[in-house]
Amino acid sequence: EGSCYCLEQYRDGKLDRAKNIIHCRRITTAMRQKTGDPEGITHHATVPLSDQKKQFGLLNVAAPDKIHFSRGELALLEAVALQIGMAIKRMRLAEQQQKHMLLTERNRLAQDLHDSVNQMLFSLSLTAKAAGEMTDQPEIREMLEFMQHLSHEALLEMRALIWQLRPQGLEEGLAAALEKYAEVLGLQVIFTLSGVLRLPPPAEELMWRLSQEALNNCKKHASASRIQVKIDVFQSSAVLEIEDDGKGFQYDPDAGIPTLGLKGMKERTEKAGGTFLIDSAIGKGTKIRAVLPLKEKGEAGWKR
Repeated sequence: EGSCYCLEQYRDGKLDRAKNIIHCRRITTAMRQKTGDPEGITHHATVPLSDQKKQFGLLNVAAPDKIHFSRGELALLEAVALQIGMAIKRMRLAEQQQKHMLLTERNRLAQDLHDSVNQMLFSLSLTAKAAGEMTDQPEIREMLEFMQHLSHEALLEMRALIWQLRPQGLEEGLAAALEKYAEVLGLQVIFTLSGVLRLPPPAEELMWRLSQEALNNCKKHASASRIQVKIDVFQSSAVLEIEDDGKGFQYDPDAGIPTLGLKGMKERTEKAGGTFLIDSAIGKGTKIRAVLPLKEKGEAGWKR
C-alpha cells in the first residue's frame, strides 16, 4: 500500500524501461511496521508493461537477498514485459470486438422487433378500432375497445424495449435521448442538465440505463403526473436525481430493495464505484439519487 519511487515515476511518465529500485518505500514500511514478511526481499526491479505505444501498468520482480539486477536481466524483464503488454492489448481488443458484436446483434434484434412484432401490434390496434366502429352491439364494442387498449399498451412496451436495445438518440447526447424516450413512454418530464463537462462514454451509458429503468418504473407503477430528472456533472463525479409525485411505496433500507428494477439500478451504480439512494413513502412519491465517480474507481471504474 502507499506510494513509492516506481509508482511516482510511472505516474509522472518517466519510467520508460526496466530499472533497479535501490530503496523501496513500501518494503521498508512493511518491515518497520511489521505489517508483512518480505522474506528477505529488500530491493526489486521494476519495468513498465506496454505494447510499445501505451503503458498499462508495472511489473515488479524481486528475489530474496538480491539487491541488484544486471543489464542482461533487465533486458530480459523488458522482453517479458513487452509480451505481457501485447497480451493485454490483444485481450482489450478482443473485449472491444465482443462489445461491438453485442451491439451489432442488439441493433439487429431491435430492427427485427420493429419490422415484425411492432408492426403487427400496430395493425392489431387499427383493426380493433375499425371493427369497433362497424358494430352497434355495446358488449362487442367494449371488448374491441379493450383489445385496442391492450394492443396500444403492448405497442408502447415494444417501442420502449426497442429503445433499450438500440438507444438511437444517445449519440446526440444523454438529454436528447432521455427526452425522446420519455416521449415514447408518453411521460411528461422536466429535464435539468448542468455542468459543462461531457460524460465519459461508460458513465453516460450507465446514466442512460439508470434513467431508463427509473422512467419505466414511473410509467408502470408510480401513476405520477410530474417527473423531474436532474443531472449535474462535476469535475470528479456526476449526480443523477429522478423525482416523481406518484403514489410511492413504503421503503425500509434494512428490509432490502423491494423490486428487481431498483435492485438492478443499485447494483449497477455500486459496481461502478458509486452510491445509490432511495427516498419514498406511500402517497409522497419517490426520489432516487445516483452518484457516479468520473475518475478511476474499482474494477468497473473509468477515466476521462
